[in-house]
Amino acid sequence: MSNLNSPSMGPGKKRKHEDTQNGASPPKRSRTDESNGPQEIQHSRDATSPHEKPRKKRASKQQKKEKRVREEQRRREVEEERMRAEQLQVEALGDPDPLVAENLAALPCSGADRPKHKNDRKKPKHAERQRAVSKSDDAEQAQTAGATQDHDEEILPPNDSESGKKAIRKARKEAKKQAKSAAALEVRSTHASTAAQRSTGTDDSHGATHQSGPTWMLSPSSAGGFINQDPVFATDDDGETFLISVTARDVQVLSLETSLAVRTYPAPVGQTIRCFTVLEDVVYITLKDATVLSWRWTGENEASPVRNTKSKIVAMASTLQGDEEAIPNLFYICRESKTENAILSDEQMLHTTAHHLHSIHILGNGMYVLAQSPTALVIGARSMDPKTPHDFAWIELPLEIKSSCVDARVSSVPASVKKASNKRPALQVAVGQCDGKIHIYDDLAPLFYRNEQHGLPSPRVLHWHRRAVSSLKFSTDGNYLITGGKETVLVIWQLETGKQQFLPHLTSEIERIAVNSASDRYAVQMGDNSIMVLNTSELKPVANFAGLQMLRTSGRTTTRLPGFPAATIHPRLPNQLLLSVPASQPKSKGEAVTRPFLQGFDIRSSRHITRQALTRNNVTDLSIGPEGRPIIPPDVKHIAISYDGSWLATIDEWTPPMSDLESFGSSRGDIKEQRTSRQEVYLKFWRWDDVQGLWTLTTRVDAPHARGPGHVAGAGRLHALVADPASNAFATVGKDECVRLWRPKTRTRHGVAVKNEANVDLVEWTCKRTIQLESGEERADSPLAFARAKKTSTACLAYAPDGSMLAAAQETGDDSSTPLVHFIDTAGGEVSTSIGLAAADIVALGFLDRYLIVTTRPAVYVWDLVADKLMYRLSLKPPHPEAKAPMLAVSERDGTFAIVSPDTKKTTKVQVFSPQSSECLDEHLFLRHLEAILAGQGAKGYTLLFPDATIRTLSPVSTGHVRTLSSAPAASIPQQGATAIEAAPAQEDTDMVDLVGSVQPAADSAEAPFVAEEREDDRPVVRPEQLADIFDSGSGALPPVLDMFRAVVGLYGRKPEVRPSVEVVV
Repeated sequence: MSNLNSPSMGPGKKRKHEDTQNGASPPKRSRTDESNGPQEIQHSRDATSPHEKPRKKRASKQQKKEKRVREEQRRREVEEERMRAEQLQVEALGDPDPLVAENLAALPCSGADRPKHKNDRKKPKHAERQRAVSKSDDAEQAQTAGATQDHDEEILPPNDSESGKKAIRKARKEAKKQAKSAAALEVRSTHASTAAQRSTGTDDSHGATHQSGPTWMLSPSSAGGFINQDPVFATDDDGETFLISVTARDVQVLSLETSLAVRTYPAPVGQTIRCFTVLEDVVYITLKDATVLSWRWTGENEASPVRNTKSKIVAMASTLQGDEEAIPNLFYICRESKTENAILSDEQMLHTTAHHLHSIHILGNGMYVLAQSPTALVIGARSMDPKTPHDFAWIELPLEIKSSCVDARVSSVPASVKKASNKRPALQVAVGQCDGKIHIYDDLAPLFYRNEQHGLPSPRVLHWHRRAVSSLKFSTDGNYLITGGKETVLVIWQLETGKQQFLPHLTSEIERIAVNSASDRYAVQMGDNSIMVLNTSELKPVANFAGLQMLRTSGRTTTRLPGFPAATIHPRLPNQLLLSVPASQPKSKGEAVTRPFLQGFDIRSSRHITRQALTRNNVTDLSIGPEGRPIIPPDVKHIAISYDGSWLATIDEWTPPMSDLESFGSSRGDIKEQRTSRQEVYLKFWRWDDVQGLWTLTTRVDAPHARGPGHVAGAGRLHALVADPASNAFATVGKDECVRLWRPKTRTRHGVAVKNEANVDLVEWTCKRTIQLESGEERADSPLAFARAKKTSTACLAYAPDGSMLAAAQETGDDSSTPLVHFIDTAGGEVSTSIGLAAADIVALGFLDRYLIVTTRPAVYVWDLVADKLMYRLSLKPPHPEAKAPMLAVSERDGTFAIVSPDTKKTTKVQVFSPQSSECLDEHLFLRHLEAILAGQGAKGYTLLFPDATIRTLSPVSTGHVRTLSSAPAASIPQQGATAIEAAPAQEDTDMVDLVGSVQPAADSAEAPFVAEEREDDRPVVRPEQLADIFDSGSGALPPVLDMFRAVVGLYGRKPEVRPSVEVVV
């Protein structure tokens, strides 16, 4: 019985010994052997010899030892594979950040400190598994665990004692901890590696390069729009004044002397800035994830975290508190839920309300807190009791009319009066309302003295603005009030006399106003994403800061405009972006938005260059009709610039609103037909004026395309506008399924060229050729083969690199016909051939040397025009029903093309390919949509435009190897069946002198001299219909001879008549 109580005998052996003593046979057990698989072992007292049991024990030990060796070998193989993967990751990232390299080096080099098997996570409970661990294993395990620590550990004692068993268990626990810490370190290292990779600009994209040649680099985001918050004047230690403004992507310190950003702080990777506040030389920034950072704008490059809240922060303000030692104090407005808003001071909850607060003001070093919602004012006053200095008394004052902005100031109270009477300083508040009125409350401090609140006192009313007041600010001394709104007029009110001073005709509506501490500078932030700093004495601008002014659709409630924004890259200035922009950004849902202006923007320096109007607009005039409806200007749909940068072509459209045509019919169909028939479409040609630095209008063509077959009245919509890459010419395609080629000609009078005041020939543009396109062939199995003619929903054009060929395709949205690509000879103006190169409607075309890239919604086709074969086909992910069509951009400089396709409802994929191979050269997945992708003639890579008005460039980084395409003729056209129709020779007009040359100017020339195409024949042209009207009176008898003579002489003796659809601007 003493053996049963032996500490070395486990519970399993106790039961076996008892069964043997009683003469009973032990039960059968199933045991898994690593080498022979499962075996049923019968334990019997009679069948087992005294010498067989030690042999089985030795065999079991040998098998366990072999098992441990195999497991150790597998662990080492897995660890080596992991180390190779980490090495490949480091090589792919290039030179990693030192912190990343240090973390990678700190990872354990052996797998002994990690869990060996899933069963190893559980502690061994029986003695047999404890004895399975050999002394060498224990020593190796202890040595490996000690190698990952900062101090040396002693070798574990033998495991045959109780202390050895405890040491083994302790070592295994430490090994598990080391494994967990190593895994966490590996995750942090991976994040650090990702951050190091994204620091090159891939903050919202996941990129992968799949080529062994040149690598591609995605630049950081630039440009962007200013957030809806007042800019702040700040002064450095030297006394120089700066203006601090914030976009969604960075904080900018703007110099008033140079109108440039002298210092910027970019937002962390994957974050956007929601709001900010400035306190002396520190800028406090709130990010999208409710993290608050502090950045010393006078010299530091990095920001320090301040706090992190779970609630959404919508506004913040700051002040200094304390008499002896000033301590920064931050106030926030947090959106706790849809029906609860909170006001916080650092970590302390001050007040909660159901009103939707969106701005906060701190006055008198924290004496008052003023928060504004459209329907109420929430005011908090700090306790005057020195025992409770952090307590506030709060009142909520409802407003009868919705407010749009608010400002307040505190008048000083003498210290003796304040200490004697415990009186609060006066609180003066000005509220701008949505109806254009301004209510001024001289003092709201008495509201906190009353036992019962009686609401707001009677205000003083100022009214000049016709629409909502966008911003208002008190001057520092309180004598003036500066206001602004959608009227593009800055109004300065003298509060004592009520007199007004105006600064009219600003470039856009006023959104924000800031006043410096000396009241000698006003900063006016306008709706065109620009900030103007004015001198208060003369109201003249002393600095101007303008960003990219494109229509921002990110985070807006307005509906997107159909199609892509009108934008292009200047061919001679590859860093200059030209795009159509709105007068102001939309503010509410359903607001009509058009883009009547042209902006020139430098991509490299992120600077505004020029801005001018392309259509009629009412920016500085009354933009509201008699019935109170806004007057909508035309929208610029397409722009294109000539190969030498001297000519600009634009297309603008205007459709009357539905409300103006309600009297023409009761049904919606009748009103829609009237809108379409009264639509205005203009094709305008502009010439660059070096003296003025602007584009000057030379020709306006009314209704360049008709509405289509069966429609007599109305102008047809234009689907595409492209420029000839080799000469001064443009091509358009419209709803009438016609392609028109436009060329310039010099005006003449009596055989002499007409010149302007600068002694420059006057030039006008005319349609040289009109080519009718054929619709796709009906399929034989289509049930719609007998249907009426289809309407073209959109079309696309593309010039060959040498300008000798033009490819055109139409999209009808009908699957019953095969879409065709028409190849047009630009010299003869005829279709050379029309073939089907895709199975679906074509949305984009592009020439790249000898290749033609055809883009459809489901796929992209690359055709070799010389070999007349399909190189490859790229399948695209089926787009979301509301997604835009795929976009195509061709870069001739680096011989690639880029495809932009929607990946999901909220993501977009950008892929770069070479026409010679279907292997993807570069791929990026963006977590937002793209508005446009552009490729310039003189620069490599592509320019990406995003909805939040940010720009990024995707360009190749050369590694000493430049890929070039073959030099096959680009004008070669694939042959289909019989020999293609030869282009008829161009018929020379004997009355016109063709002066257009196809030779391009030298690349080093500053400006190519303009050569006009042809001189105008000033002899009158008499059509047969005009003569028929004279001689045919309709009654059967001829008119009087004298009348017929005068009519004929009037026809042949009249002055040269220009076609009614062309307007020449001198």
